[in-house]
Amino acid sequence: MKVSLTRASLDALAARIGNQKNADPSFGQLVRAVAAKAMTSMTPNAQADMAIFKSLSTGTTPGSYLVPEIQANEIVALLSRGSTLRKSGARLFPCGNVRKFDIPVETGAADVRYIGENTTQTAVDPSFEQRTHTTKDMRALFYASKSLARASAPVFDVVVRDLAARSVARAEDASFFAGMAGGPTSVANISGVNVILQAGASLAYADLMAVIQAAIDSEGPIEDFAFYANGSVLNKIWSLKDSNGRPILRPKRGDNGSAFELLGFPLYITPTIPNHIGSGSATSFLLFTFPENIQIADGQMELAVSEGFRFEFDQVAVRVVAPRDFSLGQPSAAILLENII
Repeated sequence: MKVSLTRASLDALAARIGNQKNADPSFGQLVRAVAAKAMTSMTPNAQADMAIFKSLSTGTTPGSYLVPEIQANEIVALLSRGSTLRKSGARLFPCGNVRKFDIPVETGAADVRYIGENTTQTAVDPSFEQRTHTTKDMRALFYASKSLARASAPVFDVVVRDLAARSVARAEDASFFAGMAGGPTSVANISGVNVILQAGASLAYADLMAVIQAAIDSEGPIEDFAFYANGSVLNKIWSLKDSNGRPILRPKRGDNGSAFELLGFPLYITPTIPNHIGSGSATSFLLFTFPENIQIADGQMELAVSEGFRFEFDQVAVRVVAPRDFSLGQPSAAILLENII
């Protein structure tokens, strides 16, 4: 039997596939759905918003609702572009609603040696350590326009989604590099991190070579290492040359989104690395480690909407709660070059 596809049947098939692809509500639709539950209709189709709301499950924060996995993935895709940590390849541990858990890390190796015939070998039990994660609630709070939702729901969805993702991405980087009040331990305060001080009055080529040597001595996968710095440190690196007078920094688009290559390693630039370290003088640091050494505990996002804040502006307040924690699998393989003046 021969089957032919007409233009009409192709259009119908495309429409059906498109409807299946878009069957899951967007993050913006979730915001409208939670608002509808609070008797705050943001779109003419309030019944459709209520239908989405009924499929939500309550979160741990009073009045909040867990963001379903499909919408969380929508945000995570944007986080990977906006967060330097995720973009560089940091290791993610999705932990859902679990607030405290341990990650085993091998710190020893099996005993390997050459032995003679009929010679016994004593087995060695490789040592393991636990990296304990206790997630802290990272919250983003912003206002959303109900008039925009009524006039153009697709635009509203994109604006709300991008704003939530951008806020969480910036906070992730700031929490890890600089530290935030009440948040996880920042990289400069994690026990066991290898700290090297700038040797002279200004950053020099020898300082960077000392960092690379420390990374080699840590026995980490040196071929996978990357640099992390802020714009101020980047400006100091621009003029540095090796012993043969060749520039050590060059623009290069890396596979994971790095914009520069420093001494053959990717260099990631983030404004969240602070310029005031230690005594409070205008100094900064440069981090050198392999991205997978950075571990992110990624908890279930929660969503809440309230009308009470901006009633006179026809806006609602949107709160996104994203539990997070950070650790280093091998702290000795994270090298900080501090006091860069």
